[in-house]
Amino acid sequence: MKIRLLNRSSEAKVWRVYTDGAIQPLYAMSGLGVVVCDETGKMVRWWQAVAGSMTCNEAEYAAALFALKRLEAFRPLRLTLCSDSQVLVNQMRGDAQTHAPDLRRMQQMLSEQARRFGEVRFEYVPREVNRVADALAVTAILRLKAVRGSMAREWVDGPR
Repeated sequence: MKIRLLNRSSEAKVWRVYTDGAIQPLYAMSGLGVVVCDETGKMVRWWQAVAGSMTCNEAEYAAALFALKRLEAFRPLRLTLCSDSQVLVNQMRGDAQTHAPDLRRMQQMLSEQARRFGEVRFEYVPREVNRVADALAVTAILRLKAVRGSMAREWVDGPR
């Protein structure tokens, strides 16, 4: 008989992760927003970042990649990545083909990153449900535009 021991911290690491990418072509930058909720729906982390110029679909993939890279340190057992991008969700589920070479590359990177977790599911959510991640992505751009001292990436963390 096999006995599997679980500690409390690993049991709690089953999260819903909301991601969004925003673009600002005029300023050649994109914003990435991530919200992490635990199994009770409580928001436990949030992150935002500024990235370079990209398409809206590339920004959605970049936000998902950003989320999974940040979550590696927490080692959640299972997570559901929620996005308001039907393109990203359908492509990651295998329901739609990826034709654009840059998106194909990002899809491969996201698939490789997802394999580092026990289970990652991709779920489409309406924009109204994804408002906080959207606000983080947009404010990342606005904050950098306001500072505009450098084009270097700026990371802003939520509570620890």
